[in-house]
Amino acid sequence: MNISYAKVYSLKEGDFSRTLGSSILNFLKSKNYKVNSVLDVACGTGEFVSVLRNGCVDVSGIDFEKAMINIAKKNVPDVNFSVAPLFEFDLGRTFDLISMNYETVNFALDFDALVKLFANVARHLNNGGIFVFDFLTPFADIKNDFKFDESSDFDYFKRLSVAENIYTKTEIIYQLTTQNYKKIKNVENRRVWSVDDIKKALAVNGFYNHNFVDYSLNVLKKPKKTSRVHVLVYKK
Repeated sequence: MNISYAKVYSLKEGDFSRTLGSSILNFLKSKNYKVNSVLDVACGTGEFVSVLRNGCVDVSGIDFEKAMINIAKKNVPDVNFSVAPLFEFDLGRTFDLISMNYETVNFALDFDALVKLFANVARHLNNGGIFVFDFLTPFADIKNDFKFDESSDFDYFKRLSVAENIYTKTEIIYQLTTQNYKKIKNVENRRVWSVDDIKKALAVNGFYNHNFVDYSLNVLKKPKKTSRVHVLVYKK
């Protein structure tokens, strides 16, 4: 991944992570949960942990893209960042809370991968620890779509294509340089997951007390028919 794409990602998606981080921090305070250590998996450019570090003393972030981590280290120098694979990271320690935000779970393209992803989280989570994540469901408004944004520094194109449960996001950025435009392309495949599949994969790995909530952490009345579901669960 080109570091220029990581910069554009930070500009376009950073507010989502910062707002969610504030909601999580307020939730922990309202419940009087003592969370000292936090790991943000697929932390991107560090916006989420930049908020969590205001309420937790030991905060780490990992991402499978070095360009993301390079920017995160500059944005939040007092957080421990490292490059690690999504499905096989091994940090040799555990945490009180692990977060996995912005459709990261949807990178699991089959049920075995989903179970493996949750198993790795469980290995890094303290007993009684909290796992926070979100995912897109089959009710998400994903369709063959095209989006264009224009700014003074870059032009941004995004195209979504859907085939059964798999959706492909293709992003093309034309970044203005001193002489011309530089083309940057990013392609990702992800899968939508049902609430029932998420429950099964969590149960296999010893998670309990599922809380299906929205972006503001309000309880969802009909999570099975909601497009994006946020989840708070606990490890036995």
